[in-house]
Amino acid sequence: MPRTKIVCTLGPACDAPGVLRDMVLAGMNAAAIITSTVSGHTAQRVARYRPCVPVLAATPDEAVYRRMALVWGVVPLLVPEHASTDEMIANTTRAAREAGLVKPGERVVITAGIPAGGEGKTNMLKVHVI
Repeated sequence: MPRTKIVCTLGPACDAPGVLRDMVLAGMNAAAIITSTVSGHTAQRVARYRPCVPVLAATPDEAVYRRMALVWGVVPLLVPEHASTDEMIANTTRAAREAGLVKPGERVVITAGIPAGGEGKTNMLKVHVI
């Protein structure tokens, strides 16, 4: 499995209004924003800014998956649990491709918490080409 290059990390975790929106609007031509989420809060925060691309909430928790279906602009994806950042990126992008939401060659923005699996620790943003 290829290793992932992380473009940038934000730390400590930031909840300032508009930080993610400003980063996404700063010139990234993305097909989707993928949030790897345990609780769904990251996807809700991103969707609050009404981005012009789909917000994909990738979660291993079926209850969170169902709850995200009710959030405006969020498309939930049920993914297997992951033990590393590389597994998380592989699982989330595979699920998005299999759902027909992104195509090979398209660029996506992935947000997650590092280390993987923690709740409320969103501190990574990666621009990834499918």
